Amino acid sequence: MNQEDFITYPTIRLRCIFCICFLHNLLGHPSLAKLKLMIPSLNKLSILECESCQLGKHVRSTFPNQVNKRCNLPFSIVHSDIWGPSRVTSFGFNYFVIFIDEYS
Repeated sequence: MNQEDFITYPTIRLRCIFCICFLHNLLGHPSLAKLKLMIPSLNKLSILECESCQLGKHVRSTFPNQVNKRCNLPFSIVHSDIWGPSRVTSFGFNYFVIFIDEYS
């Protein structure tokens, strides 16, 4: 081997990996097994790293069947929010306040 082989080989390998990832994205993210069926020269490839595929495999937690109430009496926990000032007044007021009872 001469010195040029050491310089060009990594570039060629990176191009090939980029092409495989591009093809994987273009075809709609098929599995590595499906890609190997379509392109037999990929049999030496053992792993295909795709961030979108990894994120798609994450499992979400299910919502509980029953709501866990944190309070047992009306007005024991009250949430409030304030919004404003508004450019348009309502009955001469510029702010909006809301109160939500946790019990109801």
